[in-house]
Formats: sequence, C-alpha cells, structure tokens
Amino acid sequence: MKRRSLRTPAVFFASALATAAGLGWITSVLLEFEGERRESRAAERLHGDLRLAAWRVDSMLAPLLSEEAARPASHFKAFSPLNRSMDSRGASNAAGNVLVPSPIMKSAGKWVSFNFELDARGALASPQVPKGVHAKWAGEFGLSPVSVAENTSRLGAFSSSIDAAGIRGMLDEALSAPGGSEAAAAQAGGGFARSDSAVARDQSQGIEDYNARSRALDRMATQQNTSNTRIWDQGERVSRLVPLWIAGGPGRDPLLVLVRRVESGCDRLVQGAVLDWPAIRTAAEDEIRDLFPSARLVPKPADRPADPNRALAVLPLEIDPGPVEGQEEPLVTPLRIGIAALWTAFAVGSAALLLGISGLLALNRRRLDFVSAVTHELRTPLTTFRMYAEMLDDGMVPPEKIPEYYATLRDESLRLSHLVQNVLDYSRLESDRPPARVESAPMEFHLGRIVPPLKDRCARAGRGFSLDDGGLEAFQAAMDSSAAGQILLNLVDNACKYGEGEVSLSVRISGRLAEFTISDRGTSIPPADRKRMFEPFTRGSSSEGKGPGVGLGLTLCRRWARAMGGDLEYRPGPPHAFMLKLPV
Repeated sequence: MKRRSLRTPAVFFASALATAAGLGWITSVLLEFEGERRESRAAERLHGDLRLAAWRVDSMLAPLLSEEAARPASHFKAFSPLNRSMDSRGASNAAGNVLVPSPIMKSAGKWVSFNFELDARGALASPQVPKGVHAKWAGEFGLSPVSVAENTSRLGAFSSSIDAAGIRGMLDEALSAPGGSEAAAAQAGGGFARSDSAVARDQSQGIEDYNARSRALDRMATQQNTSNTRIWDQGERVSRLVPLWIAGGPGRDPLLVLVRRVESGCDRLVQGAVLDWPAIRTAAEDEIRDLFPSARLVPKPADRPADPNRALAVLPLEIDPGPVEGQEEPLVTPLRIGIAALWTAFAVGSAALLLGISGLLALNRRRLDFVSAVTHELRTPLTTFRMYAEMLDDGMVPPEKIPEYYATLRDESLRLSHLVQNVLDYSRLESDRPPARVESAPMEFHLGRIVPPLKDRCARAGRGFSLDDGGLEAFQAAMDSSAAGQILLNLVDNACKYGEGEVSLSVRISGRLAEFTISDRGTSIPPADRKRMFEPFTRGSSSEGKGPGVGLGLTLCRRWARAMGGDLEYRPGPPHAFMLKLPV
C-alpha cells in the first residue's frame, strides 16, 4: 500500500520535470531567437549609418578626384609652351617661344600636398618646384622662395622613398583590371559569404549602395570617359586617374596618391598628385562625427575585398566606426511577457495539481486512519459484549457478579455510543457547517447548562472540579450553550483520561469574546505532538495506552469552535490548559 501511495507523487514529479525541461528548452530557443533578431536589427542600423557616412565622405571627396582627373598634361610642368600665340602687332609667334605658368604652380588643389611627373627614365619633377631659369621667373607669378624651398624638400623626400618602377607596375596593373563602377562594386562585395538571408540581404543592399555612389562619382567626373584612356586635343593619350597607396620609405607612413599614364609621342609619363592624407582624414571624420563620434578613416587592406557598407567609392579607404553604443536591452519585451505567462501558467497548474494530489493522498490517509481507528475501537467493546453475553446466557456468572457484568456492558455501550456520535459529528462537520442555536441570556443561564455534565464526568472519574465564573452571572451573553457545553465536555473528558488532579473551569470576557479555560495539573503535551494535535485520527504519544479513543475529540472541538466564529487554543503549563473562545 505504501509503495502504491508513492507511485502517484513519483509520476507527478517525473511529468512536471519533463514538462519543465521542455519549457526550458523552448524558453532558451525563443530567447536565443530574440537575441539574434536584436543583433540583426542592430547590425542593420549600423550598416545603414555606415552607408550614409560613406555617401557624405564620397560626396565631399568627389570634386577632388574630378578636378585632378580633368587637368591637362601641361599643368604638371611649371611653365608650358603655347602652340599658338601672337605679339602686340598681330604677328604669329613660333611654337614654343611663349611659355605660360601652370595654374597649380603657386598652389596645388585642395587636399593635395604637391603634384608630380615621372618620366620614362625615372626623373621626378613637380610644377610646384620650378628649376633653372624657370625658378627665377616663378617669383614673378607669386611663388615665394619659402614655398619653393618647402616644395623642394617634399619632392626630395618623395623621390628618395618611392620606387618608380613599382609605381608604374601598380598603375599598369590597376589599368589592366576592369574599370567602372559595376566592377568596383562587384569586387567590393566579393568578400561576403551568403550564409543566411539576413546577411545576403544586407550584402545586396550594401553593393547596390556602393554601386550608386560609384555611378554618381562617374557623373561628377565629367572630364573622364568610361574607357581607360582619353585623347586630348594636343594628341596626348591620358588614362583614367587611379588612387593608390604606396610605401613611404623606412620609418615613414604610406602615401596616398592619384596617378595616371600620359602618352605623348614617344614620351610615356606618369603624372599624379600626392594627397594630404592627414587633412583628408580629419575633414572626413569631422563630416561624420554626428553619426559615429569615434569614427576613423583607415586605408582599405589590400589583402581582402572591401566591405561595401564601409568602403568609399572615391579613394581606397574604409570607415571604421569605432566603439558603437548599442541600444540598451529592454527588460520587458512582448516575447518575455509571453514566456513569463507560460511559466506562470505552468507553475500555477503544477501547484494546483500538486495540491489536488496532496488532498487526495491526505483524504486517502484519513480514510485509512478512520477505518483503522474505528475498527480498533469497535473490536474491544464488541468482544466484551459477545463474551459477557455468552457467559450470562450460559449461566457461568455467579449471582453476586451479575450487577458488575451489567455495569460493564452499560459502560461499553456508552463507549460505543460516544464513538458513533463522534464519527457522525465529524461526518457532519466535513460535509456541512451545522447551524448555530444562539440564545441571548445571562451567563448564569448558560453555565447552568454547561457545568453539570462537566461535574458529573469528573465525579465518575474520581476527580475534583472547580468553577471560577469571574462574577459574570448577570452578564448578558448570546451564544449556543449546547455546542459550547459539548466542546467543554470533550475537553473535560480528555482531562479525566490523561490529566491529573482537579479539573478547573474559568470564564472571562475579553472584548466580544467569552474565554472558557479548562486546566488540570497533568503533564503538558510534548512539543512534537502539538503540531498535529488538532488533526483528525491523531493521538499523542502520551495518550497511547491510557484510554480508548480514535483521535477525533480535539479535531471536533476546534471545528465546532471555528464553525461558531471562535477558536480553540492550547496553552502549555504548568498548568497546561485549553482555551475556548466564542463570540458573545
């Protein structure tokens, strides 16, 4: 029976554990999905801001590339000859007799440190550094000796740090590659793995945006054709302008240059501009400071394709946004509310089911206790009845003992009657609350009904009885004295069975409650038994073997008291006592 009673809780806890494990897995998956979705949205916002920043920087730098690409080859010489000119008399001058200064001799363009020209032999020249007789005339056109000295120093440092053959090789390689915005966009997007739809969608949007910026740059660079080479009026063949990063020499930073190939007759030149990379970086970072306060403009690594969300279309640069502050993760989200509701429903359902199972087990335990206790209590008087009846019927009892046998049979019948009455009373209390028969009368009237049965019970047990009514005989009390007398009789009966010395009853009024206290000089109930002393079919360890009973007396007393709006409490001694509180 014990094994069977443990089977139901074991099945419940196993089922609850399995359900909790399933809910835990579902919760983990949903929270992971929510985290991935949040990260995806954050990445989309970041890439959107990066594309906007790239548009700003490309728009800022596009005029630089357009202006440098549109320069004629003659601008890269300090003084260049005019093919046609005439004097003040209208006579034609011979070709080459008249020289004009370069527009960039005095000052290079915005964000340009200086311009240079590299001939086929590797000789380096600059329109900002006139030489020979041209140097004497440069001052007449506003180029100060200080500027000439500074530009000469820059050109010398540049000449000592570059590899002319290397620059030509890099330029030839760039010009041999497919040109145009479509090819650049395809190359920029080549580093992505299309592993999931979100990444693929973001990649596609980035490539489209990069493509649009490249086409806008082509429209702004109106001086360039879509091919690698343009034929100028003077017969020069000029390639498209190519931005490159070249080594700056030992201990020096790389240089950002714009270079192109110029073919004029037998000459094959490389012309270009050394850009002011620190100034460009500062201006670009200021341009996007509102989007990314810690942004940095960095060279695009040559060993990997560009990220289309970060790469510029004008120059080989990328935007590094730096530390980006993410949105604070909200503690409450619709998904988390749903998960909390799911777990709450599981907890409430489990608790309700557990309470139901506990109630069923408790009911089953009470049923078994009831059957066991009642069976045990019925067996003794029934055995006595049978044995004494057979002895009396067979004439085996001496005449002088017959009254004693009849007295025993009477006591056993009273015992059976008391037992049956307790069981019936308990059954009524379990099924329904009995109606109270309240009477308003002086306390003397109520005590006149309550006290005589208590004295009689003590007399039959050979115990004394005392009453302390507190002078309340005239106090008008509204109460059910019959039910109160039954409760107190059960308490006195217990005192006669298990207590010692005189049994006393004291009556006091406290507020709207009447307090009836039954006490004796017996031993207090052990602390271990006090927790269950009011539970049905429970007998304390000190009462075992001291008298008959099924353990319903105190249970009935407390339930009767609470049914009338009062209560029954135990007070440890000495002297120990039971206090009945009833509303009056």
